[in-house]
Amino acid sequence: MAPFPNHYIAASANCNEGERATGGGFLFTNESAPQSSDDVVNYAGPAPTPPTPITGGTVPTRWVAQLYDVNGDDTANNTVVAYVVCAAP
Repeated sequence: MAPFPNHYIAASANCNEGERATGGGFLFTNESAPQSSDDVVNYAGPAPTPPTPITGGTVPTRWVAQLYDVNGDDTANNTVVAYVVCAAP
């Protein structure tokens, strides 16, 4: 995360071709203050590829996590990693 307010950081994990996302999650590490964070999870969930809104009939093929730095107190030592659980139809 960058040290200025109103900044987003995102990560995604993709399924293999022919698979669909059935679940997922993320891990956020804040090395500068590992026990506390004022960051907000803006979105964590499935998404199609390319990134477009999910509508009826859209097959999610990846998992996305997006966090929001509220006051810009974060450093470059923070990391977001997304995980996806995939299944073939």
